[in-house]
Amino acid sequence: MKVSVRRLRAALSEAPGVAFNPLEFRAGQYLLSEAFEVQVDAVTVRAARHSHDPAVLTRALDAYTGPLLPRLDSAWADDARLELEEDLIACALRLAELVREDDPALATRAYRRVLDLDPLQEEAAQALVELTEEGGRAGEARYLERVCQRRLEEGLGA
Repeated sequence: MKVSVRRLRAALSEAPGVAFNPLEFRAGQYLLSEAFEVQVDAVTVRAARHSHDPAVLTRALDAYTGPLLPRLDSAWADDARLELEEDLIACALRLAELVREDDPALATRAYRRVLDLDPLQEEAAQALVELTEEGGRAGEARYLERVCQRRLEEGLGA
């Protein structure tokens, strides 16, 4: 526990302008310092997880800046990273489904985000190929299909 706390404290201390202890031990608990202002993409993504509002889902897609605490090597951090990625994938898939007809560019961006996080996500790959084809870009669609197929085969060890 102490090692994880030290690593978390070190990771939080790397943020610009943090010249104080961001993780304090008070009254038997570890708490974020009151001087520490936190803006976490995970909060935005998790809040959007069950939304059907394209604006909320788009904010979640835009808020995600990458893996949660990437330099923290801990099982709980790995679990939290995976959960956040799964939440973002769910948001992106729902967003793409909601806007596919009205805003194919946004749907394309959402499907690409899914594939960035999970290159083996067949649903997103197939939808991206279809959307590209529907946009009149058959050559690009065939290329995408080959790329996605190759990723899938490599990922499955085929």
